[in-house]
Amino acid sequence: MEEVTFDKLITINRPESFLESARPFIKLMMEYQCAMREIQTKFEVLDAELSLNCDQNPIEAISCRLKKTISIIEKLKRKNLEVSVENIEKYLQDVAGIRVICSFPKDVYLLADKICSQDDIRLITKKDYIKQPKPNGFAACI
Repeated sequence: MEEVTFDKLITINRPESFLESARPFIKLMMEYQCAMREIQTKFEVLDAELSLNCDQNPIEAISCRLKKTISIIEKLKRKNLEVSVENIEKYLQDVAGIRVICSFPKDVYLLADKICSQDDIRLITKKDYIKQPKPNGFAACI
């Protein structure tokens, strides 16, 4: 089966052919969307459990975002990679994102420990921007 690239998708003239070729990308984006919802739900459950058991609500807000298609294409091109579904999965770590806002740093660490201790979650990399802030000044995430 020939690898489908976005460059090829853009040059296709027949709509039905374009839609069929775009299906793997649409499916991948749906998978990212579903994964974000699942993690958001996990955080909401953790917040409810902490509210019930410890009389605290560490989460102020949760927001999710899926990277725009044009941003995905631009990032792959900046990395000198062919624009393909396979390369999105293999080389991009920021296609989907969840931001959990807490009032206190201790709550960030508590939630990070609790989410990572779940048996269906696997931590791949960890960056602590509370202890070592990013140069842009945005330090409210871990």
